[in-house]
Formats: sequence, structure tokens, C-alpha cells
Amino acid sequence: MALTSAFGSVVSLALLLANVSAASLSTAELRERASVQRCEQPRPGYVVYTGDSDKFAECLQLLGMKEIAELRINSRGGDIPLTLQLGQSLIGRIDVLIVDGLCASSCANYILPAARRLIVESDSLVVLHG
Repeated sequence: MALTSAFGSVVSLALLLANVSAASLSTAELRERASVQRCEQPRPGYVVYTGDSDKFAECLQLLGMKEIAELRINSRGGDIPLTLQLGQSLIGRIDVLIVDGLCASSCANYILPAARRLIVESDSLVVLHG
């Protein structure tokens, strides 16, 4: 499923949540997989990240990334103020964000909207809350 992200869009929220019913893994299993830290650059412009959302800035710094053609993320969330600051700095710098497993809490609230385009893989969850 691909869609252009937008802050506060009811249509975006409905489309994101549409993929929730496809998840075959339990929420506990998804959270466990998202807890293992992973920061890789398989090729220039591409990032694979698993871990707390507030640690993603460290990954980008380690990789020396400024512009991201594709970000494949699996995160259960993290510290709200740090992730909010990171999300604001990422606006316009991520072309495609792919949720591969879980993008919950501050990941969904602050990193996901920074991307120009969004893909939620099957068996993946986006968990937004207020």
C-alpha cells in the first residue's frame, strides 16, 4: 500500500489502519522484533533501521546520511521529545518510508509523517495514539 503522508489526514489514518487486519504476528512478537537494534546502509541512499525511534538520529549520524531515498523501519517508538525533534529535522529528507514490522508510538507520530511516500508491508502495523 502506498500513500502520500500528510499530518492530520483522516484518509491517511484510515488507509494506514487498513493493513492492521493483515498482520499474522502478535503485537508482542512485532514488539520483540522491533527491539533489536539494527542500522544498515545496503546501498547509497537506502537505510534499514530497527530499534527505538529516538536512536534513529544516531544511526543516521553513523551512516553520514542527509537525504534518504528509502528508509525501511521497524520501531516500537521511543522518547517523545527526541523523536519529535528528529521528525521535524527529517521533513523533506525521506522519499519513501517502508514499515517492515512495526512503526508505533513516536515512530508513527513523528518519523512516518516526515516521508514523502509511505509503504506498509503486509504483516506490519502502524500504531498511532494521542
